[in-house]
Amino acid sequence: MKKLGNSQIKILLVIAIVVTLISGLSTTYAFFIYRNTGSNVSLETGEISITFANDKNYIDVDTSYPISDEMGKVSPYYSDFTIDAITNNVDIRYEIQIVPNSDNTIDSQYIKVYLTDQNDNPLTTVKTYDSLEEADYNNDAKMVYSGYMTKSMSKNFRLRVWIDENYISDVAQDFGFTIYLYSVNDDVTLLVDEIETTVALTDPDADGTRFVYGANVDNNYVWYSGKLWRIVGLNNDGSIKLVTQNNMTSISWNITTSTNYSTSQVRSWLNNEFLPTLYNSDIMLTNHEWDYTTYESFPTVKLTPQNTINEKIGLLNIYEYMMTGGTNVSNTSATFLGNLSRWFMLSPQSSKTIWSGQENKLVLNSSPNEIYGIRPVVNLVAGINLSGGNGTKTNPYTVEGDLITGQENDLLNNRISGEYINFNNVLYRVVGIEEINDQKLTKITAVNNDTLSTTIAFGNSYSDTTFNNDTGIGKYLNDWYNADEASETYASTYITNTYRNMIATAEDDGIVWYQGPDNGIGGTNYLLAETGSAISATIGLGRYGEIFMTQIRDNNVIGVIWTITKENSTYVMMVENISWIKSSNYSINTQEEHAVRPYFYLKSDVMIGDVDGDGNVGTGMPHDPYEIVQ
Repeated sequence: MKKLGNSQIKILLVIAIVVTLISGLSTTYAFFIYRNTGSNVSLETGEISITFANDKNYIDVDTSYPISDEMGKVSPYYSDFTIDAITNNVDIRYEIQIVPNSDNTIDSQYIKVYLTDQNDNPLTTVKTYDSLEEADYNNDAKMVYSGYMTKSMSKNFRLRVWIDENYISDVAQDFGFTIYLYSVNDDVTLLVDEIETTVALTDPDADGTRFVYGANVDNNYVWYSGKLWRIVGLNNDGSIKLVTQNNMTSISWNITTSTNYSTSQVRSWLNNEFLPTLYNSDIMLTNHEWDYTTYESFPTVKLTPQNTINEKIGLLNIYEYMMTGGTNVSNTSATFLGNLSRWFMLSPQSSKTIWSGQENKLVLNSSPNEIYGIRPVVNLVAGINLSGGNGTKTNPYTVEGDLITGQENDLLNNRISGEYINFNNVLYRVVGIEEINDQKLTKITAVNNDTLSTTIAFGNSYSDTTFNNDTGIGKYLNDWYNADEASETYASTYITNTYRNMIATAEDDGIVWYQGPDNGIGGTNYLLAETGSAISATIGLGRYGEIFMTQIRDNNVIGVIWTITKENSTYVMMVENISWIKSSNYSINTQEEHAVRPYFYLKSDVMIGDVDGDGNVGTGMPHDPYEIVQ
């Protein structure tokens, strides 16, 4: 596969500017600019950003009457903005584009557009929307202006819009459009083929998809529906392919030896367990043709699809992994997809093995009965806006149409699976919202293993696999829940009364846990982990197949954590530090000691609140969790 040089196409959305014109007697029209301060798109070889003068993100116009071009060109109602670039002496091409709304009622031939610098020196002639050129890199857009930015260059712009004097109407009508600033590496005029970059989109494949390529990509993070994703590529239909940054759970590919994705339990988990946790998925996600063709050897080209299925969610296949730079060479770090864990791909390697990602970023062939991580993949609908951040891990893009950030006094049980909270000064994550005894309770789990002990046995003896409040790990968690600051064991981790009162209890709220059938789950069927005898306890553990059960801290080996699920009557399942599942029979004739990651429920009246009185309640992201009150 050919690597992308700087001379090839790189399209990344920087900012959206929404313009609305309203026509009618005694009304006004306004030019609204959605301002995303500090947003930029970073490349290996450059950066481009947009800012607005005086932080003013709108234009008020006193009259909506159509006006002549002479009046429009000197109108005092305009928007000044600046585009800045810092590059390594390699030009970056940019385009200023506009896309009309679908419900406009003014004919676009009467909309005038005029761009100057901030000294009113013309950069374009006055043009109607209809006469603008088609944009090079967006089939639905018209291009207002294009140019090149070189190292430390800054350009000032002034945009005016008005309604042509020949427009006649006796009723209020409107015309709206969105303006996009695109950063583009051009493939025509620059002699930069020799310059290698690992941050770029590949040439389109046979289906027209452009893939994000390279190991050092750090500007393709997206926050959507309480989860952190990576942009994998731009599909030929304009949709955007995303994969979760981390494994969302770990399960076996199938409960049989079959490698057929259409009948796999992985497909069942994605559609029935994970997809319902995604906000507005019926509108924001598009159906996609998932290709699970068998690749007997690591690909160099795409095979003709033999097995496909059309639905909203799936996994990456081995060809897509290769197109991001992935290899099957040991210790090779050629793709951004490495996440320190093991995870299944969509492609069988044979009737007995599945292609899988491994912690050191190569791939291997795994049995369907092995238990590896699941990294869901979705496709955002064409035309959806990414905004909010600059695409970095700590400031990711956000998605238009996603659930808005929680506000003070919002009930936590109205939020969404995946968001982060500060509980007792420890980082926790919302697992989900569950109806228990006619109450909406919020299930949460600690994110890090060092919240509690990292070395504790599951039971009092090697054969003790039953979770309860009186022995082993169950007693440890129950004692932690009841401890106070005088406790020697929990002096640094005890729960203060303020937070203890937020926890739903076994006695008052009917909280129960399941370990699967009494003789174990009888294989690797994740659905059986939710069955068995009900165990009354306030604090529990994650179960096999539960979302976030195998979450790990980035760049940190975490050891092994206990689950609550029995593999059989003798062994309990555990999560390895590379996010796969094993049972305690890996160690023989010894009582193993591993980390504890508590799970519990918060009461229905817990809400987002300003704990410190500083006006900040958090955003629900890992670096800025919600503060909660009762």
